[in-house]
Amino acid sequence: MAKSDKQVWISSGKFTLLERVAMLVFGVFTFHFLVSILNKEDYGTWMLFISIHAFIDTARSGFFKNPLIRFLNQKEVLRQESLQTSSLLLNLGFSIIFSLILLLAAIPIANSWNAPGLVPLIYVNVVLNVVLSFFTHYEYIQAARFRFKGTMIGNLIRSGLMCAAVFVYYIQDVQLDLWTLAWYFTAAAFAGAAYMFFSSRDLILFSWRTDKSWIKQLFNYGKYTLGTNLSAVVMRNIDTWMLGWYISPAAVAIYAVAIRIANLFEVPTMALAQVMFPQAVQKAESEGPAALKSLYENSVATLQVMLIPLVIVVIVFSDWIVELIAGPEYAEAGFILNITMLYGLIIPFNKQMGILLDAVGKAKTNMLFVARNAIINVVLNALLIPIWGIPGAAWASLFTMLLVMGINQRYLNKNFDVTLAAVFGNMLKVSKELPARAKAILNR
Repeated sequence: MAKSDKQVWISSGKFTLLERVAMLVFGVFTFHFLVSILNKEDYGTWMLFISIHAFIDTARSGFFKNPLIRFLNQKEVLRQESLQTSSLLLNLGFSIIFSLILLLAAIPIANSWNAPGLVPLIYVNVVLNVVLSFFTHYEYIQAARFRFKGTMIGNLIRSGLMCAAVFVYYIQDVQLDLWTLAWYFTAAAFAGAAYMFFSSRDLILFSWRTDKSWIKQLFNYGKYTLGTNLSAVVMRNIDTWMLGWYISPAAVAIYAVAIRIANLFEVPTMALAQVMFPQAVQKAESEGPAALKSLYENSVATLQVMLIPLVIVVIVFSDWIVELIAGPEYAEAGFILNITMLYGLIIPFNKQMGILLDAVGKAKTNMLFVARNAIINVVLNALLIPIWGIPGAAWASLFTMLLVMGINQRYLNKNFDVTLAAVFGNMLKVSKELPARAKAILNR
C-alpha cells in the first residue's frame, strides 16, 4: 500500500474508529438505562420499532450513500451542484414514500406482532424520516471527501443526546413511555443533522434546476444497492421479526439483549467499512479491479486480528456480561450471546465482499447475492424457531452466515483471485504490525 494510501487510512480510520468507540459507549449506557426502566413487553416493542427504523435507514444508505460517493469520486465529474441536488431530492422522496407506506401499514404491522404500542411510534417515525433525509445527505457528502471528523461529531451529538435523555429518567426513577422516547430519538437526530449541515457547508452545492440525467443515473445505480441493503436488513432482522410473530415481544426483548451486546463488538467492522468504500472506489477507478484483491485480504485480516480476542473474552464471560448490562431477568440471553458473538468472525468476510463488488460497479451482482442470503435465513428461521424457540433464531443466523461465507469465498477466488490462505497469512503480518499501527493512529 502506498504511503499516501496509508495516510488516508490512518487519518480517516482514526475518526471513524473514535466515532464507533464513542457510540459503543453511549450505546451500552443507553441500552442499560432502557432495560432498567422499561418492562420486557415495552422494551421488546421498542426494539421492533428500532428494527423498522434500521430497515429504512439501511435502505436509505444503499439507495443514496454508495451511488453519491461513487459518482463524486469519479474522474472529471461535472455538474456537481445538480448531482448533490438530485441526490437530496431523491432522498426526500424516498422518505415521503416510506412514511406513507408505514402510515397505512402501522396497525396491521402492530397486530401481527401483538404490539399495540408500536402504532404511535410508527407515526413519530414519519417526522424522523424527513429529518434523516438531511442528516444522511450531509453525512454522505463528507464521507465522499474523507471528512470523517464532521460525521463523527454529528453522530456523537445524536447518540449522546439520546443517552442523556434516557439517563435523566433512569436517575430520577421516573417511568418513560415509548411515545416520549420516540420523540427524544427524533430530536437527537435533528440536533445531529444541524451539526452535519454546519460541518459540511463548504462542501454543499445546490442548484434550483434539477438534472434528469443525474436522477436517472443515481436511481439506476441506487436501485441495486437499495436491493442489496434491503436484503441485508431482512437478513439481519428476520430473526427478531419472526420471534415476534411466533412467540411475543417479550421473546424479542430477550433475544435483542444478546444481539445488542454482540453488535457492540462490530465497531471495528463498521469503522473499516465506512473508510473502505470510498478508498475502494478510487482504487478501482485508478488501478482497476485487480487492485482490490489486496484491499480485501488486508482489511479482513485486520478485522480478524482485532475481533478474535474480543469474541473469546465475551464468550467466556457471557453470563456475567448479560447480568451486568441487562440484569438477572435477562439471564437466559447469556447462551444466545455465545452464538451471536460468533457472527462477528464471519461478518467481515461477507461485508467486505459487498463493498468490493459495489466499488467495481457490480451492484446488481451484490444485490442478488444478498437477496439469496436473506432467503436462506428466512427459511432457516422458519424451520428452527418453532423447534428450538429463541435459540433457534440465533442458530439459524449463524448457519446462514457460514453457508454464505463458503459460497462467497468460491466466487472471490474465481473472479478476484482472493484466497483464505492469503487472509490468514496477512493475519500473522497484521498481528506483528498492530502495535506500530495503533501508535501511528494515536500520534496523528
